[in-house]
Amino acid sequence: MSEWIKVSERLPEVNRPVLVFYLSALFMNPHISVACRYDGVCWRQIIGGKGFDNNPTHWMSLPAAPEAE
Repeated sequence: MSEWIKVSERLPEVNRPVLVFYLSALFMNPHISVACRYDGVCWRQIIGGKGFDNNPTHWMSLPAAPEAE
């Protein structure tokens, strides 16, 4: 599995699905959000394409899909 990458050091490829880590703007609790993407301007959720209200501090590539048995 990949390591967490600081957003301040490098952003993912535009529109590439990734995991993101952020502090909730409402509760200031740590969260991991599955399947987000950076569109070159802002972070968006893959499902629904909504803009992201939080600023991720780290991101990680999605793991490879499991192999069929």
